[in-house]
Amino acid sequence: MRVLFLSNYFSIFIHYPIVKLHEDFDLDYYTYFFQNKYTFLRDKVYRKSWNPDYLSIAIDKNNYNIIKYWGFPKDYFRQFYSLFIYIKLKHKIKKGDYDIIHAHCLYPAGHIAMKLSKILDIPYIVTTHGGDFYYSTDLYGKKIFNDSVINIIKNVFLNANYIIAVSELFAEDIKKLHPKINVVAIENTYNKDIFKPLSSTNTNTLVNYLNSKSVNDLGMNSPICIRLLSIGFFGENKNHILLLNAFKDLINEFPNIRLTIIGSGPLFNKYKNFIYQYSLGNFVLIKEFMNHKTLVNEYHNADIFVLTSLSEAFGVVCLEALACGLPVIASNTQGPSKIISDNVDGLLFKNNDFEDLKNKIRILLCDHKKITSMGLNALIKAKEYENKHHDVFNLYEQVINEVKYTSELKDSVLCLNEDDNK
Repeated sequence: MRVLFLSNYFSIFIHYPIVKLHEDFDLDYYTYFFQNKYTFLRDKVYRKSWNPDYLSIAIDKNNYNIIKYWGFPKDYFRQFYSLFIYIKLKHKIKKGDYDIIHAHCLYPAGHIAMKLSKILDIPYIVTTHGGDFYYSTDLYGKKIFNDSVINIIKNVFLNANYIIAVSELFAEDIKKLHPKINVVAIENTYNKDIFKPLSSTNTNTLVNYLNSKSVNDLGMNSPICIRLLSIGFFGENKNHILLLNAFKDLINEFPNIRLTIIGSGPLFNKYKNFIYQYSLGNFVLIKEFMNHKTLVNEYHNADIFVLTSLSEAFGVVCLEALACGLPVIASNTQGPSKIISDNVDGLLFKNNDFEDLKNKIRILLCDHKKITSMGLNALIKAKEYENKHHDVFNLYEQVINEVKYTSELKDSVLCLNEDDNK
């Protein structure tokens, strides 16, 4: 099987499943990544995301290419981005080179997949990771895409053989607006070679490992720190300010807790100013994004992971935390509410509810045995997601067989019509 991948993102959650598909199924592939040169020059976070060193996996540089295009300030003329890329790309690919196209992101990658599928006469599927869909709707907040792009996305939906949503609730949101399209929920996977506990996989050893990370007394007199960790883009949606406010209140009750927040983005200075304003410098540490081989150490040094997103289609960081044996406290949004089994491997709090978040953190701070038991359950839960890329491969086979069957059926009908006309 030969697959053409198209992606707006040069990210580990794109590269890793592609590499695993190649390893597990001997799949032949080539990937085109689309880089906005205007954003690349102006946005430090975006620029870092294109650094191969941050991937922490071995990728074959002969199997991908980066197509660069010029964006515009405030994304003026966004509706023409896919046309710019398509013109560059269409002469690089010949009919018969591939069996199926898999695009990551509805626009521009999904639109380019739709156009290429017509000239190559092959099916295409699109994985939507959340933002690309919600930016075209007003389901959660204000629409960002203009009407021209929204109409293009509708056509991408209607013409795709399948749309992959990265969680069941996300798939339901898509069906609300596009009830007639083929949507299937296939969750993301994670890099199991990097994100794992420090100890062996022997159950008794894991219990001892998790016990060594937890504490006996987290109250006022505890000499031991318990560490909270949160990772994500420093934007409004990730809602780190909610966690900072909750933490600010909790240190009065639990003075030996600490918080590390890792990320980059436009709210970086706002968070730094918050820490300074409330004299939290000895309690809260902010770090910039790092490659995964370094990042895993942050998980190993933490005791509880917290995700406060206002909207989260999936949440790969939840899987990474679970795989390292951390209980996860997360908002009950689309992805986390399906990943986390409440009161088993973590706790869910009401979305954007300050008091509920504080109460859920307090539950774990007051009960170290619960941290240990949830940590062990977290390791079990993470294993359920290790091979989600297998579901993607099965979908490839299904789509290719469906198209082949439809083509053979049409040929049979044509033959019958020709016989009748004789």
